Amino acid sequence: MNVYDSAHQLAKAIKDSKEYKEYKKLDLEISKSPELKEMITDFRKRQFELQSAQIMGKKPEEEKLKKVQELFQIINKDPKAKDYFEAEMRLNQMMADVSKILGEVMKFE
Repeated sequence: MNVYDSAHQLAKAIKDSKEYKEYKKLDLEISKSPELKEMITDFRKRQFELQSAQIMGKKPEEEKLKKVQELFQIINKDPKAKDYFEAEMRLNQMMADVSKILGEVMKFE
């Protein structure tokens, strides 16, 4: 079996996983609620800005950090959004585990 065939099998296994299916189902539900989708998009944008600042060695502005935390608390009160974030976290964890396995085999630690 060649590497590309294995990669396609891995991609199919991920797509068939309960983590991926649950995430996609909830993503579709979120997309049917424009207001919630917009809040999540705004949250992600603000979160990305904070993470980018941290990566560049800058201390995040307290006001921006507080706003992101408040926005997350508001969004997370919605049961769909809460389930969505949890499903996304499980999918991300699975992908991180796969990446770690590949890195360990290749000694990319």
